[in-house]
Amino acid sequence: DDDGNVRKSALVVTWDTSDPDNPRLTASPQAFLERCGNIAVATSVEDADFVLFHGSEVWYRGDDRSVRSLSPFIEQGKFDHVDPLLEACAARNLPAVCCNPDFIVQTPSGDGVAYMPGTLAQRYEETFGGTCTTFGKPDVEHFEACLRKLGYNSNENGDDRKLR
Repeated sequence: DDDGNVRKSALVVTWDTSDPDNPRLTASPQAFLERCGNIAVATSVEDADFVLFHGSEVWYRGDDRSVRSLSPFIEQGKFDHVDPLLEACAARNLPAVCCNPDFIVQTPSGDGVAYMPGTLAQRYEETFGGTCTTFGKPDVEHFEACLRKLGYNSNENGDDRKLR
């Protein structure tokens, strides 16, 4: 870019953006990446510098029309469409980041479960030998970052005090 920073490309596993009523879609993948910094969307495994496990419905390639469904993973926990992608990423030794490390959650409607990005990250590491850094709930660093942003700091004694 203009500042001399090397732009990295992420292979993005995320939520299905083609359904505007998708209850899991809290922000578009593009908006999320823009907030993360200088990150481009990789359109192939070969173009990727790392893997981003943001959701678990689709492999996002830059727009709603060029996604690849990972179904039936989210509904049934089946890796039929996931394993070839994870295997190809591991073969390139791509590091991964999982920013939503839940494994299984109750669906918003309450009538079932959904398999989440944490399960994909775990599979990437344990089955294919990939490396993954997780960040987010329930990790304490996630909450500490939120508290710092609100102006609170946790000291060694564990009690929080407003920063002055």
